[in-house]
Amino acid sequence: MSDALRWRRPFAVLVAALLGAFALRLFRLDAQSIWWDEGISLHLGTSSLLDIAQNRAANIHPPLYFWSLKGWLALVGVGAFHGRFLSVLASLLQVAALYAVARRWFGPGRTTWLALALIITAPISILYGQEIRAYALLPVVYFLLFGLTQQIIREQGRRRPPLLALALVEWTGLHLHYIVVFLVIYLNGWVLAHWLAGRRRTFALRPWLLAQTAVFLASLPWAAAVLWRWNAVQAEANAGTYLTDPAPIPFLLSQVGVFHLTGLPSVLSQPLVRWLAAAALALFLLLLAARLAQPATRRPAAALLLHWLLPLSMAVVVWSIRSFSHPRYILMYTVGLVPLLAYLIWPPRAVSRKPYSVFRKPYSVFRKPYSVIRKPNTDYGLRIT
Repeated sequence: MSDALRWRRPFAVLVAALLGAFALRLFRLDAQSIWWDEGISLHLGTSSLLDIAQNRAANIHPPLYFWSLKGWLALVGVGAFHGRFLSVLASLLQVAALYAVARRWFGPGRTTWLALALIITAPISILYGQEIRAYALLPVVYFLLFGLTQQIIREQGRRRPPLLALALVEWTGLHLHYIVVFLVIYLNGWVLAHWLAGRRRTFALRPWLLAQTAVFLASLPWAAAVLWRWNAVQAEANAGTYLTDPAPIPFLLSQVGVFHLTGLPSVLSQPLVRWLAAAALALFLLLLAARLAQPATRRPAAALLLHWLLPLSMAVVVWSIRSFSHPRYILMYTVGLVPLLAYLIWPPRAVSRKPYSVFRKPYSVFRKPYSVIRKPNTDYGLRIT
């Protein structure tokens, strides 16, 4: 196959995938009337920049999305379709960002294409790609930060462009939604763990620290504005808490799990949803056990599992602050399941042999439970191309 054809075929498939994703998200875009939060977004999108800043400084959400929405509405007009179309475009960026990260991690093969298909058809991506809120942009931040951090680790932190891009994406994410702070904490922990695990002589930690310092300093103006209105922020965060009790942990976990599958809250009352969720969980655990039992797939599967669960578990702390919080607050962390699922279902060809060995030796995965983290490597077990 010629080099030109080898390049054109994946590009053509990616374009077709983006067109399919666009069609799914555009379908019946304005069929439903706007709801309360969308009305707030449209109101702020037609306010002045200063009014948006003053409003958000006393609120639990930062202003960047609403500033962006204001510019968008000034360009295309005000309305439900126009406001939601910005989220459609953001949802397409999710697809492109996932493709870039999956291709780097898994190579240009079947695992990458499966991950692409999963994100295109994911209900959670489609639903929030049709809402006038910031949530469609957050998975883009998630994938970009993971991809850039992995690239920086691979290059030992010695190239400036990825560090500058990382700092810009971090600052952008933190001013889109405060939930991004948990991902920033996790990624800093990832880099620090890499540095402590024997890479002190080769990994340039100072440029990373300078990039994080730059993000911190650039975030100070908005942080000062929020602290100035802190009483109002606390009142907003605590509004309604006296009417609710803390969510029981089993209930909370089941809600978060079903939200991954459906993008909808409070659907566990439907028997069909409960049965489908239980079947999906059982299948997921079987696939995970199978991959962890195989030496060739153990480390990548464990790395992807940690990259999904650890930031997600940190973000769940929002329910300790607002027990009635909507699951969409953690939407950006649910997309971490997509590359993990793609790898569990259809790993790259070079490591997909003997997929059912776990059923011949069902307890082999528990024989050395810490082997997946005993010898961390640069790429955390993920193939880099």
